[in-house]
Amino acid sequence: MIPRLTLAALALIALACAPCAAAPAEAGEVPFTFEKGYVIVAAKVKGREPVEVVVSTGAEHSTIDFGMLDRLKLQLFYTAVGPVTGFNDQTVTFAKVPDVRVGPADASLDMRPGSLAHVARATGREIFGILGSDFFKGRTVQFDFGKKVVRFIDKAAAEALRGKAAGAAGTALLPFVPSTSPYKQHLTPALVEKVSVNGKSVKMLLDTGLVAAVALTSSAAKKLGFAAPPEKGAPRSDTIGSLKVGAYEVEGVPVMVFAKGSGADERLGEGGAAAGSVFLQNFVATFDFRGKVVILEHL
Repeated sequence: MIPRLTLAALALIALACAPCAAAPAEAGEVPFTFEKGYVIVAAKVKGREPVEVVVSTGAEHSTIDFGMLDRLKLQLFYTAVGPVTGFNDQTVTFAKVPDVRVGPADASLDMRPGSLAHVARATGREIFGILGSDFFKGRTVQFDFGKKVVRFIDKAAAEALRGKAAGAAGTALLPFVPSTSPYKQHLTPALVEKVSVNGKSVKMLLDTGLVAAVALTSSAAKKLGFAAPPEKGAPRSDTIGSLKVGAYEVEGVPVMVFAKGSGADERLGEGGAAAGSVFLQNFVATFDFRGKVVILEHL
């Protein structure tokens, strides 16, 4: 049975607060635990404080749990979303979190506050936050679900891996799709093409932080031939007859369809479709945020 994607998880939306630039990671690897569908790694913040974080390759920005703000004495700031016109301008809140480190990778991030109570309930302990694609920008990171390790790969090795994958049988090389929004061109969530659902092409977010096999927004579901729940209704389960991701074709894939007004429209990317950890656990998945491709090697 697929763990249900909660509305609390859907509320952890990345909008537009630009993180500090991350330096490319040194090569190295760190272990992760795979608990209730969450990929969890040990990290440090402020250069010394040990914490645990969920890794979400599909999140536009990282999130910090509300409870950690006071504990780490972090101040909140505000910034505008999109152009400032003086009419219906929107702002977002973020905390500047210095020296976030996972293994050899380090960055200072602007993290949006949110509740991780759903993760705490699932894992039985407190989780500091969610690391999104802003942490991995300019880096290549590989999730080996067989060995339960996250590998940070240097530039030369990443280029060699892309070259090898381009001609390898049984390996899917999926290019990133650039955002169509002029305000999101700097963001790098793992939205890919070369994916089809029941023979229909779709842009799909590949998200290690999504606890599901596949999830669809109501609008994407209708385009792909699935019935959507009533507006603001509970999500409904269905089955994909054929899911093709690059060279791989899988039949009978469970899918969760979300209602309009649930928050899924922003959480599931511009294609309205996402494959989560329940699907990705079958692969060694390399997210090359530097080269803008995902490489999937079936276990």
